[in-house]
Amino acid sequence: LYKLLFHLHIIFCFYHLTSTWRETHPAQTDLRQVTYLFAWLFLPTANVMIYGFFALMLIADIGVAWQFVFNTWHGGLSLLLDTWPKIF
Repeated sequence: LYKLLFHLHIIFCFYHLTSTWRETHPAQTDLRQVTYLFAWLFLPTANVMIYGFFALMLIADIGVAWQFVFNTWHGGLSLLLDTWPKIF
């Protein structure tokens, strides 16, 4: 079962990476609507958070995976709140 889940994880990650790469381009209307700055700040953080969550579910347990999500979200939000006033 572990090998099956591991291979499914690799397949889903590969699909997500390729689809995100293909769908992210300057003509994408929703990127213009939310602004490119927000997209470049949010999308990498969200992707790292989701990949880390599933990887930690495979190698540890769900509690560790959720702690990683919390730490990533909290760390990213704290960084944004600390630097946003200095940028604008």
